[in-house]
Amino acid sequence: YSLTNVVLPNTLTSIGLAAFQSCTALRRIEPFLPASVTYVGSDAFSGCTALESPLILGQEKPVTLASNYDFYNCSKIPSITIGQLASSIPEYCFCNCTSVKTFYLPDALFTQTGSRWPFSGWTAYQSRWVMPKDSEVWMNIATNSTDVTPLTETEQATYDSLFSDSYACVGTI
Repeated sequence: YSLTNVVLPNTLTSIGLAAFQSCTALRRIEPFLPASVTYVGSDAFSGCTALESPLILGQEKPVTLASNYDFYNCSKIPSITIGQLASSIPEYCFCNCTSVKTFYLPDALFTQTGSRWPFSGWTAYQSRWVMPKDSEVWMNIATNSTDVTPLTETEQATYDSLFSDSYACVGTI
């Protein structure tokens, strides 16, 4: 497919089954995803290996990710922000998203992933993970890791404006 850029309307409520699957030339989606989206169909962006847009979902409206492979092999996405309103993260959903440098995941979803690991294929020491400072996960990492990086003042201001809790940045886990 030769599609390289897409502008999604702010009124869009769902992304259908395999809507952009294997669009290997697709580099930019604006916005990615619109705040109005409440449903992402199975394999919607799977195989979009050139996609370089930061992913933000579940911040203003509840969103459901339909399948284990919604963003599978989106190997150039630079950051992923999942808000409190995302219902769950399916197994392998972000598998092989190997360019992610910053990842925000609410504590409730982090613990819901349980034994299912939606981030397989990520290399060790790849990403900065942002989560509430008072979460169990943060406390465990902060106590047991020698490589915890706090947010800069600019980053903290950005997350404070987006989220109501106090967040910390966990580097390289």
